[in-house]
Amino acid sequence: MSNIVENPRGGCVLAGINDVLGAIDRVCPILHSGPGCCMQTTAAEQGQSGNKSSCFVEGVSIPSSNMLEREVVFGGIRKLETTIQGSIEVIDADAYFVLTGCTAGIIGDDIVNVTEKFREDGYPVYGIDTPGFAGDSNLGYEVIWNTFIDQVIEEAPKDEKLVNIFGIVPYHDPFWSGNLEELKRILEKLGLKVNTFFTDHQGIDVIRTCSAAALNIEEQVINEVIRSEEDYVYHYLAQSIGVVSWKRFAVVGDANSAVGITRYLANDYSFTPKLVIVSEPLFRAEDREKIEKQVTELEYARPPRVVFTSDQYEINQTLMEDEELTLIVGSSNERECASLKEVQCVASTFPIKDRLIFNRAIAGYRGSLTLTEDLYDNL
Repeated sequence: MSNIVENPRGGCVLAGINDVLGAIDRVCPILHSGPGCCMQTTAAEQGQSGNKSSCFVEGVSIPSSNMLEREVVFGGIRKLETTIQGSIEVIDADAYFVLTGCTAGIIGDDIVNVTEKFREDGYPVYGIDTPGFAGDSNLGYEVIWNTFIDQVIEEAPKDEKLVNIFGIVPYHDPFWSGNLEELKRILEKLGLKVNTFFTDHQGIDVIRTCSAAALNIEEQVINEVIRSEEDYVYHYLAQSIGVVSWKRFAVVGDANSAVGITRYLANDYSFTPKLVIVSEPLFRAEDREKIEKQVTELEYARPPRVVFTSDQYEINQTLMEDEELTLIVGSSNERECASLKEVQCVASTFPIKDRLIFNRAIAGYRGSLTLTEDLYDNL
């Protein structure tokens, strides 16, 4: 049975794939889709991620076959071939990825065969036959990495000092740039080299050789880094004694953000968690149970109420019902509700449309200071 969802957070799988490709240096997506998919998939994700977008090609600049009625009836392969050839001639990229929109997926155009012919001629063109209706933007991250594994990544000699960072979805996490830079900084203190894939102008060559990564960290080095980072953070927190105030808070966001923010504010900052709303669709019972366990098993607080819903109407209703809240940590969508309740709202989860975010981080030790500053930005 279908349901209507108010203000879904993110776009289709095509938007999620574009998120990843848009964050890799000198990579060009090519859409085999109807007119409008380029702009709409960008607006659904990058357009709501702290007001920044891909710096190579994005939005209406993405090449597209712009399928119309003629292609639906007779097929769009010939038009796709000319679109790919034109893209290679006009856009100087290191790799091109052809993506299927819903129209191409319905009529069954064989884009993989087309891209293989271009690769036989020496062009780095790859096909991803996953139409937009196959899922949401979270699935896009999984699909693109499966494509890299199947078509791009090569076997490389192991480098015992090299580590890959996976799991942070560009643009769907508005703080992805800063978070990756912070995690890289910490790992480099352990003497490691880091593949973030999406920062430092890392491109398709890094992905092609990422199988070289290994992980072997000595426990003594880890403990030394932890002591150093904790000293840095608590030195600053100690300076705010007498300024900070106690809050009863709710968190609204994807599972990763909801768990991380709740545990930090409750365990490390002594705020009282009242409500956690996980706003991404989760269909498996074991996933919900795992997330609920991580949120409710806290060190210094009573467990909050946990709600799973991606519908903005239900999110607002749930927030309005809790009369004890004094702080909402969520997205730009929760600002109206916070205004009605006359409580503070901090936009720290996707979508964020009313802030500009470059390399701001809320992950890691120093990211915790940034998040804490945000809690008091209206003193």
